[in-house]
Amino acid sequence: MANRLNTLRQELDGVVQNLQVGIDSTCEAAYDSFDSPAFNRDHFDAILLDYLDLLQFTNIQKQLFNDLRAPFEMAYENQPQPPKINNQDPLDYFNLQFELKKKEYLEIPKELRLNRAQEYKTFKKKLWEVEFPNRPYNEGGGGTQQPMMDEDEDLMVVEEAVNYLCPITKKPMLDPYTSIVCTHSYSNAIIDMIRRSGGQEVECPVAGCNMYIRMSQLKQNKTLRKKVLRWEAMQRATQENVEAEYEDA
Repeated sequence: MANRLNTLRQELDGVVQNLQVGIDSTCEAAYDSFDSPAFNRDHFDAILLDYLDLLQFTNIQKQLFNDLRAPFEMAYENQPQPPKINNQDPLDYFNLQFELKKKEYLEIPKELRLNRAQEYKTFKKKLWEVEFPNRPYNEGGGGTQQPMMDEDEDLMVVEEAVNYLCPITKKPMLDPYTSIVCTHSYSNAIIDMIRRSGGQEVECPVAGCNMYIRMSQLKQNKTLRKKVLRWEAMQRATQENVEAEYEDA
C-alpha cells in the first residue's frame, strides 16, 4: 500500500507541473500577441485565473495529504482498526477538509486571488517590459499603459521615442535583442560589443544599469521589433502630413 500512496503523491506533483506548463504557455502566448489588435488582456487574465485556482486546489490537496500521511498509511496497510480522525475515516476527513479549504479560498474575490499570485505578478511585469522597453517597471501600472492627461502626451511621445532607440547606436531597434538578466533591449550592436570583448560578458550599456550580459543571455524580441516598425511607420506618416500641410499653405 505504501507504493499506492507514493503513486498518489507523484500524481499530485505531476498535476502541479502540468499546471505550471499551462501558466507559462499562456503567458508566452500573451507576450507574443501583445502587439496584435486582437489582443485581449481580460481573456488571458481569465485563463490564468483558472490555472491558478486549479494550482491552489492541488496544493491544498498536497498539504492535506502531507498532514494526514501517518493516518493514511495506517488506514491503507490493512490495519484491523484503521485510525479515526474526529471519528471519521481518513479519506472522508480528507475530502471534507479539502472542500472546506476550497470554499474558503473561493470566497476571496477573483481580482485579489489573481493579483496575489506570484505567477501573475511576474506576468504583469513582463507585459510592462514588452510595452515599455528600457523603462523601470511601474507595479501600479499592472502591465498596461495608464490613461494620460493631455499635458503629458508630448512627454510620452518623447519617452516612447527613447524606448525604441538602441542605447548603443541611438537609432531605432529594427532587430532588437532583450537581456534576460536586466530586461533592457538593444539592437544587434550588442552582439558586436560582446564579440569585440572576446565573447565574454559586457556591461549593460543602459545608463544606471550595473548588470553584465553574455551572448547566451540575449533573446531576440520579435514583439518589440513589430512595435518599433509600427512606430517608425507612424513617424513617417506624421512627417508626410506635416510636409503636405506646409506645401498647401
